[in-house]
Amino acid sequence: MKSDQFNTAFIFVISFLILVSLGFTLMLYFPMQMSPDIQSYLGLADGEWDQNPIRKYRVIIPMLAAGVNYCLQPLLSKIQPWNFEGNFSLCFSFMLVNSMLMAIVSIFIYKIGEVFSLNKLSNSILLISFLTNRWTLEITALPLIDSLYLLALTTALYGILAKREFWVLFSILIGPWSKEAYIFFIPVLLYASWLLVRKRIFYIAISGMFIFGFRSWWDWRLEQKWDQSIFEILSSFSTIPDSLNRLFSAHGLYELFSVTGVWTLLIFWAFWKSKSLFLQMICSHGTWLYWTFFPMVLLQALLSGDLGRMFYIAIPLSSIWIGSAFQSLYPDRIWDTKKET
Repeated sequence: MKSDQFNTAFIFVISFLILVSLGFTLMLYFPMQMSPDIQSYLGLADGEWDQNPIRKYRVIIPMLAAGVNYCLQPLLSKIQPWNFEGNFSLCFSFMLVNSMLMAIVSIFIYKIGEVFSLNKLSNSILLISFLTNRWTLEITALPLIDSLYLLALTTALYGILAKREFWVLFSILIGPWSKEAYIFFIPVLLYASWLLVRKRIFYIAISGMFIFGFRSWWDWRLEQKWDQSIFEILSSFSTIPDSLNRLFSAHGLYELFSVTGVWTLLIFWAFWKSKSLFLQMICSHGTWLYWTFFPMVLLQALLSGDLGRMFYIAIPLSSIWIGSAFQSLYPDRIWDTKKET
């Protein structure tokens, strides 16, 4: 138990330090004023509640960032780099919050790798691919709320695969607070025994009561109509034709490639060199996970129009493919900690 706790703490600390170090440079030079999403979340953290009809409900990350900013602003305001335009203290606070959440995500991705029987070196490759991913760094470094959404999806996947129902419940409770698109994840949650399905439906109902209660109160407090967000969500379906045109183009191929970057070559290599073992490893828990999870990812990508950023939410499983690819290529190496000596 102590060894497991040490490994967990070690992964968190290393991941946090890497994400903060790499994310800081991106935060300094990213044109935040060009992103409506970023401006909305900065506004929420600054107490400007009249935001986009959809994003105005996503208050958890902005409130956490506002709390960190309240504590650190006296120090951060004095060390603001000269080349940074905007509220450095608040943006840095977002980065700290997102770095902590994404470091926790890295722990669960590592644990999912253990469920898939990856050895320590393969799991380390998996973790490096996650921490160096373009979208990992953007979500970490910028005032965005995707880190909470990714945490909800990753804990649910871990809970399902490791049969740890607590983490499924945790995901159900925080998921709707991160993004409305969490509802598309429900088919993955309900692919289980009838006993588990009944329990999870109950959890979903309780979670729904909390989130809709908050939304109703928030609309009343802001003196806004409750149906604004619904019409805004429905209007996103109009982006599907344009998203499909982008998907089936050279740019769409780049968006797909950006999910795993050059690590994709390792997957192709494993598929070519050790196809049988590679497929056996990634399908060791059945193909149902892919048939339920990836269509959800595709639908969200088409609805958002931001293909790369939405395809990225498949990273908990695509990272597993990278780790499995490495282990299938070198299955009998001395670093296989499960091999008897």
